[in-house]
Amino acid sequence: MVPSTADALLDQLRGAGLSIAVAESLTGGMLASELAAVPGASDAFLGGVVAYSNAIKRNILGVSSDALDRLGAVSEAVALQMAMGVQMSFAAASGLLAKDVVGVATTGVAGPTDSEGKKVGTVFIAACLGDLSQVQSYQFHGDRQQIRLASSEAAIALVEQLLKSAR
Repeated sequence: MVPSTADALLDQLRGAGLSIAVAESLTGGMLASELAAVPGASDAFLGGVVAYSNAIKRNILGVSSDALDRLGAVSEAVALQMAMGVQMSFAAASGLLAKDVVGVATTGVAGPTDSEGKKVGTVFIAACLGDLSQVQSYQFHGDRQQIRLASSEAAIALVEQLLKSAR
């Protein structure tokens, strides 16, 4: 299988008349940077939020306090709520409908130490488009940079999967 690339993903989004917005925790802007590095990215890439703080997850992305308190920031539910929050916020801010914007979110533990009782390399990535959503859990290995890079690449691949299921 050919690795997913930001360039190929943006081509797919353009072809479908869609845009993308990202909400990143452990990747800290790496996914947004990969998308923005593609010439002409602004045709499909709306922007993103780096939400390391739970307060930002809650107050900007609309993640529920209950999910953060009960499950922790590194969880499937929080990843999905982050993706839905960025999708809705960026669609509304750009005058688009939510069905025309893919929201994607990354949350996890990049290290160097475990967090919230979760091992280094534990990652949750969510993507949503309209009524469709997908959440995937991963256990990556390597140092902090390798985990962040693998997470960004996995996020691109997950959005590509979502787009295939939306056809």
